[in-house]
Amino acid sequence: MLTRTCFPIIHVSTGQAKIAGPDALLQSTPLGSCVAVVLLDPVRSIGAMAHIMLPGRAPENLEKSDRFRYAADAVDWMVEALQQRGVRPASCGAALIGGGNVLQRPDDTICNANIQSVRQWGDRHRLRIVACCLGGQQRRRAILDTGQRSILCSRGDGSPAVLWRSTSLAEDCTDEERSVFP
Repeated sequence: MLTRTCFPIIHVSTGQAKIAGPDALLQSTPLGSCVAVVLLDPVRSIGAMAHIMLPGRAPENLEKSDRFRYAADAVDWMVEALQQRGVRPASCGAALIGGGNVLQRPDDTICNANIQSVRQWGDRHRLRIVACCLGGQQRRRAILDTGQRSILCSRGDGSPAVLWRSTSLAEDCTDEERSVFP
C-alpha cells in the first residue's frame, strides 16, 4: 500500500514527537506497549505524531528531552505546535495506534494505562478520534502520509494498511475553512 518513495521518511522514536507539513511521511519505530498518537489536518496537509511510552505527565525534574515519553506532555506539545501553524486540533483526524502486550505478560498493566492516558488527553483537547488500532499482542508501526492525507498501520511483519484517509476536503472542513476552498 505504501508506494510513495520520493519523500524521506521521518522516524519518530520512543519519547519523540514531530510535526510535518505537506508531502511528508512520519513513521513510528515499532510500537509494543507504547502508543502513537497521530494527528492530521487534511485541509492543510499538516500532521504530527508522538511515540508515547508512559501514561500521565512527566515529573517536573525530568530533562526536557525526555518529557515526550509521557502522554500529557506529548499531546500538549502536538496541540500547541499545530496551533502555532494555524491548525485547529479539533479539525484534525486523530488515530491511536499501539498499546499491545507484545511480551504477553499476564500482569502487564502499562499497555492499558498508556491507552487510557492518551484517550484522556485526547478528550481533554477535544481531538476527533477517527481510527484506533490498540491492544492485542502484536507490535505495530504508525505511518502518517500528509500528501495522501492518510494514516496507516502495520501489524507484526505485515504491510501497512490504511486506517483512515480523508476522502474529501469538504467533509473535513469547518464552515470557516470551507470558504478557503471552492
